[in-house]
Amino acid sequence: PYNYRKLTIEEANKQAAREYVLKAYPGRVTVFRAEERVALEKREVDPQMGWSEMVLGGLDIQNVPGNHDSIFREPHVRTLSEKMRACIDRAIVDI
Repeated sequence: PYNYRKLTIEEANKQAAREYVLKAYPGRVTVFRAEERVALEKREVDPQMGWSEMVLGGLDIQNVPGNHDSIFREPHVRTLSEKMRACIDRAIVDI
């Protein structure tokens, strides 16, 4: 049952990716980026990580210590949550 369910989810994700039509977002976006990125990502030429064409209202990049996986574990998740909380608080004030 587990393998079948996993396969079904993977197929649904593939279908969604095939059918999704990418559109630019008119608002501002915050990206939380792991500071410990793989070597290929460190060589990126675009400091906005390719988001500039898709985010019309501006981009705010928040660096978080750790890598793509460890930012969701202590101690890095604490920094991530503090940065997310600050962004949410700012958004609430702007409403």
